[in-house]
Amino acid sequence: MYMKSRRVLFLLLFIIATSSALAQKLTPPAIAPALPPIEVATREPISLPPPPSTSEAEFEVPGQETGIYKWGIDSDASASLLLSSAMVLGGRFNILLPDPWQLGTQIGLAEDALEFKTGLGLAIGQTSALPLFAEAVLYLKEKSFYNLDPYVGVGLNYTSKLGSQIFAGVLYDLGIYSGQLGIEAGYQTINLATTQSQGFFLSVIRPIRL
Repeated sequence: MYMKSRRVLFLLLFIIATSSALAQKLTPPAIAPALPPIEVATREPISLPPPPSTSEAEFEVPGQETGIYKWGIDSDASASLLLSSAMVLGGRFNILLPDPWQLGTQIGLAEDALEFKTGLGLAIGQTSALPLFAEAVLYLKEKSFYNLDPYVGVGLNYTSKLGSQIFAGVLYDLGIYSGQLGIEAGYQTINLATTQSQGFFLSVIRPIRL
């Protein structure tokens, strides 16, 4: 009887032990709780300030001035020396007129290659006179004459009688405020009262914008 009781006790302990081990095997593992989503900080776009406003006056192109009196009229002044039997000193003031027909394009030059001049002069020799002048000047291709800008021209002058001149010259930049100067030479006939003077002349021309 005692032996049976011991066997039954051992059997119960074995059943309890095996059942607890089996229960541990069959028990599902504990699931860890889900982590909260990680918030990534995003930078706000940086807005750049607008560029400072600049007035058009700060970007004026040199040479676009309206002139001494702000009239926007192109002109020139010249001094000349006529080498005749009696030397004649001369001075002129001209108004420059553009070519409305742009005839320069017809011969492969710039639109403003042809220019007209009209003006009043002073001629002093044995006598003096105030001649009127009218000229047509044709500017050739730039830098085509020893890296200078050449031009040719013809014109008429009038005092008591009609006179004429033919000339050629170059534009040369002396590096002074007036910019390019015209240096020309030619042949001229001009009447001073009752005396006619003719011969070769030299002239220096300075452009002026009024």
